[in-house]
Amino acid sequence: MSGGVDSTVAAFLLSKEGFEVIGITAKFLPDAYASESKQCCNADSAYAAERACDLIGAQHITLNLTDAFRESVVARFVEGYKRGATPNPCIDCNRFIKFELFFKYAEELNAEFLATGHYARIERDESGLMRLKKGVDSDKDQSYFLASIPYESLEKIKFPLGTLKKKDVRRIAAEIGFRNAERQESQDICFVSKDTDFARLIEIYELNVAHPLPGPIIDESGRVRGEHRGIEYFTLGQRRGFRVGMEEKKFVYAIDADSNSILVGPRCHFPVHHAELADCNWLARDLLLQSDEFKWRLRYRSEPIAAALKMQENGAAASEAVLTFAEPMYFVTPGQWAVAYLGDTVVGCGEIIRAY
Repeated sequence: MSGGVDSTVAAFLLSKEGFEVIGITAKFLPDAYASESKQCCNADSAYAAERACDLIGAQHITLNLTDAFRESVVARFVEGYKRGATPNPCIDCNRFIKFELFFKYAEELNAEFLATGHYARIERDESGLMRLKKGVDSDKDQSYFLASIPYESLEKIKFPLGTLKKKDVRRIAAEIGFRNAERQESQDICFVSKDTDFARLIEIYELNVAHPLPGPIIDESGRVRGEHRGIEYFTLGQRRGFRVGMEEKKFVYAIDADSNSILVGPRCHFPVHHAELADCNWLARDLLLQSDEFKWRLRYRSEPIAAALKMQENGAAASEAVLTFAEPMYFVTPGQWAVAYLGDTVVGCGEIIRAY
């Protein structure tokens, strides 16, 4: 429980169903940083979660997961940018922390289920198989971030908000007297704020990596156009932050970590036709034969696209695969995740490690 409206209402709805609810708040941020963070996961959030549990008559526990979060989420985030990728820390947090470490702790408490305030659904279909599905509120759907959950865990997870709209969640929170019912929610990464420079992040978490180094900005003709302040500050498709004038709009189409270079060019300069996926997780293996009907999201909120799926060895159990796009794509970004949908059902996902 973050202390926000979503996890509070989720806990309330479960208590109304008759479940004995235990609210768990994780401490993710080091003490030196928690006080300056304006995001979730700080001391104020933990206090709000405790008050919410008091409101619904639930036990509340705070866990110190700072070290685990540092290694499984923040360090992977930093290392990804160091190699020119754009990692998705929310997916790492879900697969390594919320739906791994929290499961272990739930077992210690003899809890039957793990519940969160995510906007997604888990349903059993006519054949008896569990399905992860989009949340009913399309503006809030978070199934993309949950696609890496192991299939075996689905039976033990509850998403009470999956069938609700955000406005209904706020209404319920107000009705039960939750003080944060109208609190503005953050869309940012919880451990990064506007005031947190990448170099500062390395210092906060005491990571043994080099600070960002300046390097050349090279256009599509091979001409050096200026100097960037570190590849860690860029992602594919970016067209701002170059700190150098261009006679026409230029977009980052490649990041070369070996030469510490940012490559820029016109929007349609570098089309790609394939993407290699690793760490694949197939939640609906029985649907893989319908791969021509899948729609893929290559980033959260990106438009669904068509792509053919070729599994590597071991068929449906393969952890590696290749996507072939129906049309040329641009700015397909290593570090992001490709998530496959069949209608509103999540079929599976894989991390993009290379696009060509």
